[in-house]
Amino acid sequence: MKKRISIILILIVLLLAIIIFPSIYLKNTDDIEEKIGNKTIYTIADLFKYSYLELTEPKIDFLCNIENNFSIGNDICHIEVESHENKNYLISCYLEENEIETTNLVDKVEFDVKLSEGKNNIRIEGEEIVKIYQREIAYIEPYEEQFLDEYGKLGIALHLIRVDDDNQQSNIDLLKNLGIKYVRIEIRWEKVEKNGEFNFSQYDEYMNKLEGSGIKPIIILGAPGNLIGTDRMVSSEEELDRYLNYVIAVSKHYPFVQYYEIWNEPNFKYNNNEGIQWYSRMTNEVSNILKQINPNISIIAGSTVLTGSSDFIKKIAEKGTLLTSDSYAYHPYDISHTDEINSTFLGFINQHYQLKNDIGGFQHFDITEFGLSTNTNDNVDEEEQAIRAVQQNVMINQYDIQKSIIYNFRDTGE
Repeated sequence: MKKRISIILILIVLLLAIIIFPSIYLKNTDDIEEKIGNKTIYTIADLFKYSYLELTEPKIDFLCNIENNFSIGNDICHIEVESHENKNYLISCYLEENEIETTNLVDKVEFDVKLSEGKNNIRIEGEEIVKIYQREIAYIEPYEEQFLDEYGKLGIALHLIRVDDDNQQSNIDLLKNLGIKYVRIEIRWEKVEKNGEFNFSQYDEYMNKLEGSGIKPIIILGAPGNLIGTDRMVSSEEELDRYLNYVIAVSKHYPFVQYYEIWNEPNFKYNNNEGIQWYSRMTNEVSNILKQINPNISIIAGSTVLTGSSDFIKKIAEKGTLLTSDSYAYHPYDISHTDEINSTFLGFINQHYQLKNDIGGFQHFDITEFGLSTNTNDNVDEEEQAIRAVQQNVMINQYDIQKSIIYNFRDTGE
């Protein structure tokens, strides 16, 4: 009898140990972690709780009239909540932390949420509803044409081949209603030439939609990949001829394009006297060829970044690009972005403003990339990026900058 009682006690202790203390290790825990927290070891009680939630989660559908994450002109977000169970749920709709409405859900309820310009966080939740609906929607007032609008300077950079976009027209509409005047786009050499033949099909859809939109494309001519050797820079007569063939092919395929930028941040690659000589010659010859095709084409040279930026531009100006280019561009990044008053950013602008005076004072200057990167600091969020973009754009407007391009439209940069 005592032996039987001892066995029962041992079994009770083991059962309590299994329930109370972590005992099971799960390798594939993503779904469970989403439900009950970031754990890799669970008790039986945890697993029972998880299973119970899965089994009892209400079958509820959410339908929103706004398909994208933004709405232009329509400031009403209409949400339908439909239950497939014969049960009464008390649910609430919130905009940010403000409760819009609380009601009973039996079959179907509808909420109309009035959006404010900018970012709106909407969520629907209930005491018995495990599945919470949440959306972040940006509302944008339609852009109204303004006096001297054609002289607007603000633009944005795009990486077309890195974005899987099923609704390109909606993004063009978005850019127009944000007041964007320029988009800076790579037509990557390595992507359009194969065995001496050119194919622009992966760019055509977006470029054709862009034509006639009122937004002016700035095309970067570069990104050779392995077409001209492992150094990926023009450094021989043969390579220069191939590059010029690519330039001509792009300009003839897209005759409506007026702005061309010669390479991106060439001071990294063309960083010695021989490299500067090749870059200057490349720029001069591209300018001569394209202006024969269309005299209204504008050539943007430089596009430099960080240390040595102004020195590189000064050297290529001495080698003829001052006469053959229509503007010089630079990218005044503050990669530390710890200074709240943007003094590093402003220092770059003042440095290049002085350079403009040093080379005669008549050459136009563009900023074809600016903004705050999340790549160099994980602590940067979208709100800080937006604050810096506004601050820096206000500073740019105090100087004689012809075009200012935010980098970039999607978080696809490197």
